[in-house]
Amino acid sequence: MEPRHQASGQTRVESELLNALRSAELTTRPWPHAWIPTTFSKAIADRLTEEFPASGLPRYAQLPQRGPLYKQMGPVQTFRVATAPFNAASEYCVGIYRDLFNAINGPPYREAIAALTQIDLRAGMLDLDIWEYGQGDYLGPHVDKPDTLVTHIIYLSNDWQPAHGGKLQILDGATQPGRIVYSYEPTQASSAVLVRSDRSWHQVEAVATNNHPRRLLTAAFILHPDAPSD
Repeated sequence: MEPRHQASGQTRVESELLNALRSAELTTRPWPHAWIPTTFSKAIADRLTEEFPASGLPRYAQLPQRGPLYKQMGPVQTFRVATAPFNAASEYCVGIYRDLFNAINGPPYREAIAALTQIDLRAGMLDLDIWEYGQGDYLGPHVDKPDTLVTHIIYLSNDWQPAHGGKLQILDGATQPGRIVYSYEPTQASSAVLVRSDRSWHQVEAVATNNHPRRLLTAAFILHPDAPSD
């Protein structure tokens, strides 16, 4: 990775994160999203991978049910994953993850996401979580909750190979999920920015290996319930 400009007062984590977002391009096919192959330098990425707080993450699962394929926020959403909130009081918010937390919660990050997506995020509340997918874990076709504006997903597993599965798959479709348009491998320090809409269908392919857990952090801008509507 080429050297990047670091503004006065910024940590290296914040500088690299902002530069990656400012250099990203949004595609509108089949719905607005951006894929960023390299969000952090190898040095920062390795530290985030090594210090990922995976120990003891609570596991959740909802198995497939009879009926049509998962409908938007309907009862047949399917998933299996380990996850936990990531906030200032969290036991996970230490070391380089404290730097990442502070960077994401700073005004420049919000401005960079807003500029990339052209979404007004001034009324958005940030919701941060960490996730780990083990062998067989997956997330079925879905669109995010209606109060979600934009979600940024940062992938934190090293040495990810195509055979490991776990791809983020962007789906076509208006009222229900259709064909796979893009399939992104969750390689170390890559990230995705997803603009939520009623047609922003996506899914996570099942992880095929027990040697490489699929690890990530999500930063979702959620519309405040008291925010004025147009």
